[in-house]
Amino acid sequence: MTTSTHITTPCHTGSTAAEVIAGTDLTGRRAVVTGSSHGFGRSFVDKVTLVGPGPYPTDWPGAPAGNSEPNPLYDGVRQALAEGLDLSDMGDPKAVGPALLTIVDAENPPLRVSFGRPPIELVQDHCARKLAAWADREHVSLAAHR
Repeated sequence: MTTSTHITTPCHTGSTAAEVIAGTDLTGRRAVVTGSSHGFGRSFVDKVTLVGPGPYPTDWPGAPAGNSEPNPLYDGVRQALAEGLDLSDMGDPKAVGPALLTIVDAENPPLRVSFGRPPIELVQDHCARKLAAWADREHVSLAAHR
């Protein structure tokens, strides 16, 4: 009998499994393993889900991150990011663990999933713009079909 192994992995370098499942009882549950979505680790799993986390209030960007001095060349990027983020609508980090376990326990898990409302809204907006651009060029695509 083959045992299916499904791995979920956060999409940024600051995530740890401990942060994602903090406060969640894993008794009798499948394990969440990090480091298995690439290279050697990939040989141990048959399902991988890339998890795109939304904004959650944590202390990670503070002292635990060991931040270096900001490079002034990126001031404009930091400003644009700050202006584009609505930090008043951050999700509850305690809701992430149960959501992650729902993905882990899924028979047919998705390749990608975003947690929180802001990433969903960004993706929906991006996809809507992309679909509109394709619709504008549909006549060109169909002309190339003949």
